[in-house]
Amino acid sequence: MTISPPRWFLLSDIILRDELHNRPSWVLSFYGAGGSGKTTLGLFLMDKWFPDDELAFFRYPPKAMASLPDRMRRRSKSFTRMDQIIGSPHLVFLDDTALHFLSRQTSNKDNQDLVKQLTIARHNDQRFLITAQNSILVDKGLFESLDQFSLRCRMTDFQARTERPEFIDIQLKVNDLIASLPETNGRYWYCMESGELFCFPGWPDMNESLSKPYQGVVVSNGQLERL
Repeated sequence: MTISPPRWFLLSDIILRDELHNRPSWVLSFYGAGGSGKTTLGLFLMDKWFPDDELAFFRYPPKAMASLPDRMRRRSKSFTRMDQIIGSPHLVFLDDTALHFLSRQTSNKDNQDLVKQLTIARHNDQRFLITAQNSILVDKGLFESLDQFSLRCRMTDFQARTERPEFIDIQLKVNDLIASLPETNGRYWYCMESGELFCFPGWPDMNESLSKPYQGVVVSNGQLERL
């Protein structure tokens, strides 16, 4: 696969944003190492690109929910089962997705049910933002039935080579592209579906509780405890 040269654009002319706004159901994945800003970018887009949408955070701890800015918190809910958000369209945030959907074999029954529910998410106009350090960590059920978009930042070559086989080449090329660009206060992200290179700024509302929402949480028998 070839990567087209970076396409610089006006804020009113963003292909990815238009594609997301024009489709009733999709998955937008953010891939990058720990500390690369995936959670920050997800929250930034929920705030700036989708300011009127109902937001749903999967298994988000109360402390993190309380740390959202007021304009987001009043349209947000935390949920643990899909039936809690069925009935009206939501923009759903699955942060650190591998915590919940590492694989079908190791997922508990609730997680298996949720993965199956994603296959009919299109019928309920649900849209999903997911973050993961690597696509190999995410259950393939998340990719099977919804329109897919992704944003990738620069990874180490070692991490890139542990991606799913179909993504290794594209990630290495993303690495080369971003390495050739000037340093910036923001972080570069590439969308292979739209061919756009983004440099997103920081999000001024970011805080410790949001950047590390699962701090202090323990995983036991596939369940998150101390939420």
